[in-house]
Amino acid sequence: MWPMPYAGEVVMEFFNKKSLKSQVREYLNGQIASGKMKPGDKLPSQRELSATLGVSKRIADIALRELELENVIFRRVGKGSFLLDKENLPTRFSVDSDTILIVVPTLRNPVFSAFVEEVERRLSTHGKLMRVGLCQSLVARKKYYLSMLEKEGAAGVIGISLPEFLCEYASNNHIPLVNVGTEQSGSYNQIVMDLRKAGLLMAEYFLRTGNEVVACAGCFPYGGKTPLDIRFMAICEFLGSHGVEVSVVPQSGRASINMDYETIGFALIEQILRMKRRPTAIAFYNDARAMGGMKALRQKGFSIPEDFSVAGFDNIFSSSLFSPSLTTIDSGYEQAAALTVEMIVNKATGRKIVLEPKLIIRESTRK
Repeated sequence: MWPMPYAGEVVMEFFNKKSLKSQVREYLNGQIASGKMKPGDKLPSQRELSATLGVSKRIADIALRELELENVIFRRVGKGSFLLDKENLPTRFSVDSDTILIVVPTLRNPVFSAFVEEVERRLSTHGKLMRVGLCQSLVARKKYYLSMLEKEGAAGVIGISLPEFLCEYASNNHIPLVNVGTEQSGSYNQIVMDLRKAGLLMAEYFLRTGNEVVACAGCFPYGGKTPLDIRFMAICEFLGSHGVEVSVVPQSGRASINMDYETIGFALIEQILRMKRRPTAIAFYNDARAMGGMKALRQKGFSIPEDFSVAGFDNIFSSSLFSPSLTTIDSGYEQAAALTVEMIVNKATGRKIVLEPKLIIRESTRK
């Protein structure tokens, strides 16, 4: 247990005049100033601070996060918080470096490849280079990529749904990082996609256009510890509460993230056509799957949107060129690409921006 630096009524009166967060900071700063805590020393845990100072663990966590952003301490997941030795910061990760590591789940998905292209275009205007990696490859070859970073360094990391170990490594080594995806607990920069709102926009549109049976198609298999896709969960909850029947049709467990989207679309349509009650509207996991599904429906003699209203997510470039043009949700990946580069170039720390999804109504759905 970490002892209080002072005791008695005078100290309690002093603390009562401070905010709870300041109380934690005053205590830790006192330990540092007195020399009781030296660079590299482990700080008391949130639980210990809570018990010692009589504050909640949440307040203790906020105070620690602020000290981390001010480069007073650094935190390691599962190990705790440590006092930073500012005189021995790693120099190979200086922002003067020219190379930015870009990480995406796959380049087969048009929205991810377009994201990489936009990031590269914007980085080039600032004289930056980039190296591209895939999430699955990073996880499978974790030691290789960490060794590469140790040897070559990086001026920053930008990615979509970045692996946790990479976020932790960048944080521990003071590498600027921006993660694009759902909201996470890290103190690094985040561009948050509001996937629940994206699903609600789709659900409200299907309800408004009179659909009584809806299918959500193409998510990854779920169940047990794997939750249903946030967008599909929102669709199921909203439409279900309004008396609309909703079925979830996940893609085959054998399908991989890099499988051809046309093949996935055809397989999903085969499942949908075997349903006892065929849906009048289908929300696909992304635009690429939706276009594969529409191609399958047309080959089987169905009309879109007369027989099926079809919609997707992402608003990729080809979705407006496909025939019929695809109704979709634009979650803001192009905007995210611009913001990530801005954050890296301006050396932002701890920023979080939530992007608003937009419904794009086109020819593939009934009005």
